[in-house]
Amino acid sequence: MQKATVTELKQELIATGNLKDYGTDTVTLVLSISDHRHRAKVRFYRYPSFKTAWAAVARQLAETPQKSWVRLEAVQSTQELPRETFEKRLAATFRMNYWRYGVSFDKDFKTALLEMESNGQAFFRPSKEHRIGKNRSGSWVDYDRVEPYLKKREGQLPVDIRQTSSVWVFTTAGVFTDGEKIWRLSEREDCGKGIRVVSDEQTELRDAIFHGETFLVNQLKDNGKFVYGYFPARQKVLSNYNVVRHFSSLYALLEAIPFTNRTDDYKKVKAAIQWGLENATIE
Repeated sequence: MQKATVTELKQELIATGNLKDYGTDTVTLVLSISDHRHRAKVRFYRYPSFKTAWAAVARQLAETPQKSWVRLEAVQSTQELPRETFEKRLAATFRMNYWRYGVSFDKDFKTALLEMESNGQAFFRPSKEHRIGKNRSGSWVDYDRVEPYLKKREGQLPVDIRQTSSVWVFTTAGVFTDGEKIWRLSEREDCGKGIRVVSDEQTELRDAIFHGETFLVNQLKDNGKFVYGYFPARQKVLSNYNVVRHFSSLYALLEAIPFTNRTDDYKKVKAAIQWGLENATIE
């Protein structure tokens, strides 16, 4: 990345405050990098001082392409929990993917997972008895998925993550960049935690419409049927299909095209309407 971008990332991260976890007297920075097509590669940098930790991060950023998606976070607080307490808290979440903390199975963060790593790869699984809106999730750690992931990321693990007496949960604050702009990540304790803080709403809305149209058009196959969706945690394409979503997505495209003026997209919309008439309606 350009030196100016790296410098700005550093300044924005420092502006979040609380860069040192005073409970452990360490600085832990977490760098996640994606090329837009693949899941981000995550690396933890844990050192006694911010200066040392940042030097390691800066070296990695210098080798990162400018247009990469980069998320940079600092661990702000850590809490050591008895394993039983951690398991009870996890089981008490309302549903899958509602866990909002990072987790490490050792105190030195050699086995640490960001909240997004755990939720994005379905490392925490709900019990078979869970009914959404009816009871708690009964979630548990799927170590058969976690262990290979950590070994691929870190190499040999220092502990048996299935047997440690304690589990460390942690919170982070950070920033995100697409190589052009840098956003602060929300630290609010609500459903917006960890997402970009929008400052220029008009520009963000315009970009969302353009990107949304691009995504929907790219999901249309030549026969007019959508690629219905993906289950990224399992690297699978969903096989089911919802006709209401088919037509409502076309409605969204027909609202977007006059705004973006990308009239060539009408060809694909017409083909998709025809597919719907031929395959999803009864006369």
